[in-house]
Amino acid sequence: MLDINGKEMAKASAKKSSKGDARLANIFMSPVKIDENFVYPKFEKTPEDEEFIVSAVSDNFIFADVEKEERKALLDAFEKHIAPKGTNIITEGEVGDYFYVIHEGSVEYVAQGERVGVGSKGHSFGEIALLYDCPRRVSVVAGTDCSLWRVDQKSFRQILANGRLDGDRDTIETLRKVSFLTDLSAEYLAKMAAAAKKQTYKSGDVIIKKGDPGNTFFILKDGSVVLKDIEAGGEIFADQVYKAGDFFGERAIVTEEPRAANVIAQEDCTTLCLSREDFLSTVGPLEVLMKKTNDFRVLKSIPYFTKSDVQKLEYEELVSRIEDVSFSTGSKIFEEGADSDLSIYLVRSGKISISSSKFPQKTRIVSTGGFFGVDSCVLLKETIATATVIEDCVVGKLPRSELKAVIRSITRLNQDPKKLAAIAKNSAKYAALQMKDLKKHRILGVGTFGKVWLVSSEANGRTEAFALKVQRKRQLIQHNQVEGVIREIKVMGTLDHPFILKLVNVFQDDQTIMMLLNLVQGGELYSVLKRHKNMMLPERDSKFYGSCILEGLHFMHYHSILYRDLKPENVLIDKDGYAVIVDLGFAKYVTGKTFTLCGTPWYIAPEVILGRGHGKACDYWSWAILIHEMCTGDTPFQDHGIDQMTLFKGIVKGKFKISDRASAEVEDMIRKILVTKPQYRLGNLAGGTKDIKTHAWLKDVDFNKLSKKVFRSPWKPEVKDPLDVEAFDNWDHMEREEKEPPMKKAEQTQFQIIDEISKR
Repeated sequence: MLDINGKEMAKASAKKSSKGDARLANIFMSPVKIDENFVYPKFEKTPEDEEFIVSAVSDNFIFADVEKEERKALLDAFEKHIAPKGTNIITEGEVGDYFYVIHEGSVEYVAQGERVGVGSKGHSFGEIALLYDCPRRVSVVAGTDCSLWRVDQKSFRQILANGRLDGDRDTIETLRKVSFLTDLSAEYLAKMAAAAKKQTYKSGDVIIKKGDPGNTFFILKDGSVVLKDIEAGGEIFADQVYKAGDFFGERAIVTEEPRAANVIAQEDCTTLCLSREDFLSTVGPLEVLMKKTNDFRVLKSIPYFTKSDVQKLEYEELVSRIEDVSFSTGSKIFEEGADSDLSIYLVRSGKISISSSKFPQKTRIVSTGGFFGVDSCVLLKETIATATVIEDCVVGKLPRSELKAVIRSITRLNQDPKKLAAIAKNSAKYAALQMKDLKKHRILGVGTFGKVWLVSSEANGRTEAFALKVQRKRQLIQHNQVEGVIREIKVMGTLDHPFILKLVNVFQDDQTIMMLLNLVQGGELYSVLKRHKNMMLPERDSKFYGSCILEGLHFMHYHSILYRDLKPENVLIDKDGYAVIVDLGFAKYVTGKTFTLCGTPWYIAPEVILGRGHGKACDYWSWAILIHEMCTGDTPFQDHGIDQMTLFKGIVKGKFKISDRASAEVEDMIRKILVTKPQYRLGNLAGGTKDIKTHAWLKDVDFNKLSKKVFRSPWKPEVKDPLDVEAFDNWDHMEREEKEPPMKKAEQTQFQIIDEISKR
């Protein structure tokens, strides 16, 4: 079905997997609104109290991997709570906001009137309340007079979010002070920050021993060190003292040559350490990074790009697709009039002569740091000059096909009035569609906030069908989802890709918000799975659908958008048999980290559960789960049952099981993605998504051709006409709307921005 609310699937809990386990419904926690002025609560405790709390939570996965500073703030935030015998500490069905540790006394756990367990000193309960607003599954009653320690959800989330943001910011600022890292992009520095480890040393500790293999790079955060017995190039150098902000051992990033000096802590100090292995895996060789940074600047300075709307993440994607090619003196890189090999070339070294019979003004010599081939690549279908190598050269080559794959339309660079007018005319056709032009036919889906309708318009005797997502304003306000739906509209308005559901227009009236969407007629991927034995697709089919989804996610990511709700129910099959990602209710524009817990439990990445901040790597985790499900019929965490906390513990600890039905290549890829620390996850390493696309399982997929839909799909739905929606359940019995009180003027102002968005 179509999930129309972005928060929970209607009847999701009723759907069954091949093993009969209920498919858990979506969960969502409102975003952490970072308050830099938030005053952390601090309650007095004795050293014994602190030791007791630390011991009680030491094995709790929610408190795992908490930094020292955050741990101290969390410890301070625990407050004493007294519960006399018979008191309901937690009430079944109520939404909780505290986590408890029993200090003295005992409690009883009661579900539906029956005692199901007891807890005594040192036991804890209610931890899921720290993650998101979840109704309590049991009541907890004081069996005796009880003394407890408790911490509230708001304090817990603010402490972790502020702590991680401050820590990341501090680490990135420290890295940026390193001379050879100054020019690197924020994305690379953030990756390095995630992989860097803090290490403290006492005065007199030997940090580096002369002659040992060099494999770690150090940045001094505080304190000081002395470099002794420095020897290089056969010369002996005087001792040197390094202080906060200085770095040493940097040669380890480039080579593993023996250390040239002893480094000793002159006083207590803290360092950031980054191993050569981590540096290479997360950001790549230093020389490659510097080259990418330079390529980024060169592309942005090319006039066609300077005048365009190409975004930062698109530039970074383009840079990743530039391949170096060598040419010898006298060879021709391309010849005038050729209609192939249209590319933009960046000169790394050497010299190239550019000559043109038709455009003599284009004749010139291009050397190191220059570029050529731009006019032909952007404006024309053939080369307008000949490029002859007059000195052995190396050039970075960006083919037109790669350029189009990233920015989707060359017209974004080529400001041809006729082409732009044609695009504008096509866009205006849909923008002009109004509610009065649409005819309702039937309901396709139902959710908490409204319904999805099949609608159509008539133009020149031709019927065109759409899906109309209608959401009740009153319901959105009551569930604090106004900001969420506005974010969804903004996100969808920026995305135009064949494997992502397209937003056509937005309307609103006094009671509802209406999103007009492309109609995807083949039904859910989940329905495709159900048609196969054990819900297991042939591996070739899984590869096809998985590649479509990966390309859609990748397109979102280089627009700085996280999806965060990937599952078979949120992928539809279009009339050509290709997979389309739908329901962007959890999608969000993110340039750094976000701290919202959302998604469907089977597919949520560990960093999302823990609330430590997450980025695009969370989508690759979900994608790997989906690939496993398509190829084997199960998720890798199937053995953890449907108890949410048991499932979450398994995910956070990385305790999964690859089915015997998975091929060796599928298993290898999934294991490289289901890595609990996102900085080491395939897809989030130095090569980005390209690392997944070039994995053995996907290496035969041509993603550029896939986006153009040139391949035959595994299954093509039989679509009889534009209004054929046989693939969806009929929800017409839900047509009746309950009467709601009129919206107040102050309430309507929350939705004013939607009119502004729809006019753009």
